[in-house]
Amino acid sequence: MSTNARSFAPPHCPNPNCHFHSGLHKRWRFKRIGYHWSHCQRKRIPRFLCLCCRRSFSTQTFATSYWQKRPDVLGQLVMKTVGCMANRQIARELRGAPSTIDRQLARLGRHCLLYHTQQMQSAKPASIVAIDGFVSFEHPQFWRSTTIRPSSPDPISSSTSPIARCAVPAHDRRPERSASA
Repeated sequence: MSTNARSFAPPHCPNPNCHFHSGLHKRWRFKRIGYHWSHCQRKRIPRFLCLCCRRSFSTQTFATSYWQKRPDVLGQLVMKTVGCMANRQIARELRGAPSTIDRQLARLGRHCLLYHTQQMQSAKPASIVAIDGFVSFEHPQFWRSTTIRPSSPDPISSSTSPIARCAVPAHDRRPERSASA
């Protein structure tokens, strides 16, 4: 979602008690009511007013970095996490607490789940679906990983489930030794 001052239009009212909070109503009206200065970003942030509940809000209300002291950390945090850096190492390098890193990663994970859910709701159903059941070492030995794929190489979803033990017991595999040997 672009938060450019000129082109930004709020998708819904951020007030959970407002009739237009769900974003399902097309006739929601809002009014631009000026700007406020952001000390962190060093720029003007436009403000809006919901004409239904009279609650004011800004473009920052819809941003991933809403109510964060250091919004500059999110991009670095993602890159360091994808680069397999441990949370305590990230905290040491970014000069923050490990609990802050844990909390921010959980927050980013929730945003990713929300984004994925929204994208899947607007996605077209796959015409060709292949269900691939393969055993991987991502989980213990007796869990099967199932991936559902359309005709493209990107998986739609993946899950794991327990499978029946398929190994043959050791006493059935080995030939018996004779006592004289």
